[in-house]
Amino acid sequence: MMRLVVPLFLLCAGILALGALDPRAAPPPAATYSRRYWDVPVESLARGRTSHTHAKTRGVVVLERTEDDSDTHNRIRSLVDTSWIIAECIPLIPCRRFRVGDTVEVWGITRRDPEHKWWEIHPMEGPRP
Repeated sequence: MMRLVVPLFLLCAGILALGALDPRAAPPPAATYSRRYWDVPVESLARGRTSHTHAKTRGVVVLERTEDDSDTHNRIRSLVDTSWIIAECIPLIPCRRFRVGDTVEVWGITRRDPEHKWWEIHPMEGPRP
């Protein structure tokens, strides 16, 4: 039993020393994720016409603001029409700040916000700062 406990303790101590188990530690850059993000146009997301839970989309930032809960809302407009989605950044997963007028590519988890009745990528998992 002792032969198993000591190596296990040393392994856990090494992981903790590297910060791998620290919930406050920043997640790895998106390039290291093995998850697939499906290319979905903003206009399809805005109309709820996707079955993918993880999507990547491209559009123009038309609004950027920080909410009372410290989340950052970015309204991303389609490149081909006036449809839009919200790409929401949360403090736990820091994202790059955008400026109005920037053409951006964002990726993350797709969902419909029932309170606001809009489609969003929340949380936005990239791009990272």
